[in-house]
Amino acid sequence: MATNKTIQQLTNLPNPNGADLFPIWDSGCNTTKNVSIAQLQCNTFASVEVLGSGANSTYRTGVGNASMGAFSASLGGQSNCASANHSSILGGLCNNASGIFSSVVGGCCNTASACYSFVGGGRNNLASGICSFVGGGHNNTSIERDSGVAFGHNNNAVGCCSSVVGGANNSASCPLSFVGGGANNTASGIYSVVVGGKVNTASGCCSIVGGGNINKAVGQFSSVLGGLNNCASGIFS
Repeated sequence: MATNKTIQQLTNLPNPNGADLFPIWDSGCNTTKNVSIAQLQCNTFASVEVLGSGANSTYRTGVGNASMGAFSASLGGQSNCASANHSSILGGLCNNASGIFSSVVGGCCNTASACYSFVGGGRNNLASGICSFVGGGHNNTSIERDSGVAFGHNNNAVGCCSSVVGGANNSASCPLSFVGGGANNTASGIYSVVVGGKVNTASGCCSIVGGGNINKAVGQFSSVLGGLNNCASGIFS
């Protein structure tokens, strides 16, 4: 029965087609073309997929990809590395899936480093918390368990189960905190929410800022709907 071979294993196989040619098989193990090892290692036939260094792993040859974890896959793109067991990278450039069951779909220089972490695309994104998520954008970070950043740039989901939907330079730094969008907003209280706006802070437990600019909800269960330079500092204020 036919088995997949690495390039190194291919060089040791008996070759019925001549000293410098080796067969390329389709899914039915039928020969579709004969190529040289040099062609296998360059972009001419870079779509050839062979066994990686991990048990039952697969990677695309000739483009600098690697699949070192057992049952891992680095299926497309260039210079991608699926280094953990059951990790996978679909495409893109210089992506790294180093957590068990982690995945990177595409983009550039993205890392999914924790168990069950996921990066969809974009650039320079990091999902380093267990079951963390980054959808896209650039320079976004999801570092705590079950945290997530959907889009935007320079956003951080730091608290457990925290989330940032989009915008820029936003931070959800406490457990179960949330920032919807805007810029330079911070949800730093447990169960706190900043919907949008700019330079707003919800630091009290269960506090909320709807929008506006330079608003603060400091007290427990406090709220600021919008406007400029408002501060709700008392409990239930």
